[in-house]
Amino acid sequence: MGIYKDHQNPSNGHSTIQFLKHLIQIISFHLISISLYLLSTCPNTLGNGEWLEVGQSLWSQNGEVELKMQHDGKIAIYVNEKCVFQNTADQRDDVKGIHMQQDGNLVM
Repeated sequence: MGIYKDHQNPSNGHSTIQFLKHLIQIISFHLISISLYLLSTCPNTLGNGEWLEVGQSLWSQNGEVELKMQHDGKIAIYVNEKCVFQNTADQRDDVKGIHMQQDGNLVM
């Protein structure tokens, strides 16, 4: 047993740090791929007759703006993960969501 300079492992000659850098690159690539896939499959409109239920969100095409039906009964708008609007200060636990009626009215 010994102390190895710069985390060198004499058994394989590769640096642990180099391995971790490579692993981070692979993970980062896959996270970006997953994020792009989710953004492309997440709905960004609510059609007539559709519901946005508690816990669901609509996203802008660039992924920066989120319209969220929160668990506390509030409708909120987030821009870059910062809340910029909530419909009410009151919390309600009896809200199912918001509904786009056939006539185009959005109701809670």
